[in-house]
Amino acid sequence: MATSKVHVRQLCEEDLDDMVMLLMDPCVMEFSETGALSEDKARKEFARMLEQSVEMPYAEQPIIEPSGRIVGFAGAYWFQLGDQHVLGLHYRVLCEVRGRGYATEAGQQILQRWKEQRGGEIFAVIDDQNEGSKIVAERLGFEPWTRQFIDRYTSRPVWRYETPLAEGRDR
Repeated sequence: MATSKVHVRQLCEEDLDDMVMLLMDPCVMEFSETGALSEDKARKEFARMLEQSVEMPYAEQPIIEPSGRIVGFAGAYWFQLGDQHVLGLHYRVLCEVRGRGYATEAGQQILQRWKEQRGGEIFAVIDDQNEGSKIVAERLGFEPWTRQFIDRYTSRPVWRYETPLAEGRDR
């Protein structure tokens, strides 16, 4: 699925070096719960992402410029929200390409796949200081929903997006 600015595609083994670089980048990971990862942790996170991408065609995927350069990633992932295991959407891009609409375009592509395959509820956990991510969430159709402890220490705003379930899907 491509747009005029960027496209996303399923993650593959050949993406390892680019994805590890992104996961280790302090600016890319600035607002993540973990911050920048060590190389070992980034490789393990890539393996988790790759495995999940086989199960979910809307899981984390590389964001690719028309030149072929990977400039970020976006996709759905499972996380614990209170006592429920739910899907979240996140997006991360290189600092040098922030503000170009890449996260919004990638998010639209991921949400389209999610609607076709699953639908229902999906959430976005956004750091209070991350104004850019709030703008992206609004443009994607998310609405502020609640504050929730995502780990034992950090209460963060949670945004919610809901569509009808995909045909043939149960809650």
